[in-house]
Amino acid sequence: MAATTSEVAGGRFFPRLHWGAVAAGVLVALAAHVVMGLIGAAIGFAAEPADSRSLGVAAAIWGLITPFVATLLGAWLASRMAGAEDSRSGMLHGVLVWCIGLIAGALFLTGTMASGAMSAGTAASGNAAAAQRQLRAETGTRGGVRSPQAQARAEDA
Repeated sequence: MAATTSEVAGGRFFPRLHWGAVAAGVLVALAAHVVMGLIGAAIGFAAEPADSRSLGVAAAIWGLITPFVATLLGAWLASRMAGAEDSRSGMLHGVLVWCIGLIAGALFLTGTMASGAMSAGTAASGNAAAAQRQLRAETGTRGGVRSPQAQARAEDA
């Protein structure tokens, strides 16, 4: 394992970063977040639906605890893998895990929301076209011109 050293840069001491440790910490944090989220979902689905108030409170608490525990695990792993001998280096690795995990989570949520919005827009536009076709079939119009059967029904009415 490489020794952690500090280098002088501009009169300050900056701890050496181990990006492999940071990347491993981020991956562990994201994986722990997913696993804890799945555990919470499984417990929620398995719970009896009659007690929905306490289930909602428990889900809110679980939703608040999950990212903190996941980030804690990732930061702990990153600081241990970096072989940090001083607390500044360990804290720096932990903060980087938190920052990169936060950015990765935001990008994931943004992508998920964008694909959901596109799916909803596609579904809405597809439904609108179907509704227009249905309306044309009921009124018998095609581009503003009535079919002979629709004209006969209109005259009979």
